[in-house]
Amino acid sequence: MRVKGFTGFAKTGIAGLAVLAVSILILMNSGAQGVTIQEHTATVTISPDIANCDQLGNTFTVNVHNNGPDEILQVEIYKALAGISDFVCGPAPDGWTLFSFTDRCIYVTELNSPSKIPAGGDLEFTFDAVMSSDSCTSTFKVVTVDDKEPEGDRDINNVDVNIDCTSPVIDKTVGDPKLPGDGFDWWITQDTSIGVYAYDNDTGSQCNLGLSFCEITYTVDGGEPQTEVYDVFDPPVDEWTYDWVFDEDSVHVINITCYDVAGNSKTILETDKVDSTPPE
Repeated sequence: MRVKGFTGFAKTGIAGLAVLAVSILILMNSGAQGVTIQEHTATVTISPDIANCDQLGNTFTVNVHNNGPDEILQVEIYKALAGISDFVCGPAPDGWTLFSFTDRCIYVTELNSPSKIPAGGDLEFTFDAVMSSDSCTSTFKVVTVDDKEPEGDRDINNVDVNIDCTSPVIDKTVGDPKLPGDGFDWWITQDTSIGVYAYDNDTGSQCNLGLSFCEITYTVDGGEPQTEVYDVFDPPVDEWTYDWVFDEDSVHVINITCYDVAGNSKTILETDKVDSTPPE
């Protein structure tokens, strides 16, 4: 008797059967020639994937999508090694149990549970974190374990959160003609050009994620705010310039505000008096 891939089975009897059984087990565990072992894979995303340091207790949502073929019964989320100063596990989804540690969150459901993540299914997990300025990126390791017996296969994914903890910079310039004001910023005329130059921040381009939007409003003699410009940047921009003149004589209180992609903001307030009327 001959089994494909092995010789001497008929001559060795029970001993040959034992060798065959061990050989088959080795083939199954190693994925050797003739046997294909298909492990599960997961696609993991995190939201938000951009944060600043002012968002205390920011809640992050980790979505686990099971690409199959086996069902997922364990999810492990590991605290990032950089760019984070606090880490707290969120509650377990229905049908799951949380084991919370200082550096990881382990979520588990039973082997026969209907709450396992099926092939093609999704499940969300959360954690709270406070980001820090010691890094531009926090990388969280997420491990998923399936229900393959006798020991589930593990799939590892890394998800990144980009960090920017510095506010944008705004420079306002006033052209000529102008004179310094007394108790306010400038005397100007309707011919005076006002310029704004804004950029993400001074910390270096490695953490700069760009400006999200800028807005200029002003009041005339204490009236309701009027919008001069509201620019939304999609995609984000590293810098922004804008120039304008006023077309009325009055007291103008100018508010210039810019936000970067991470939610950091900068505002400057200045008061300019416009007078283009010559003396009588």
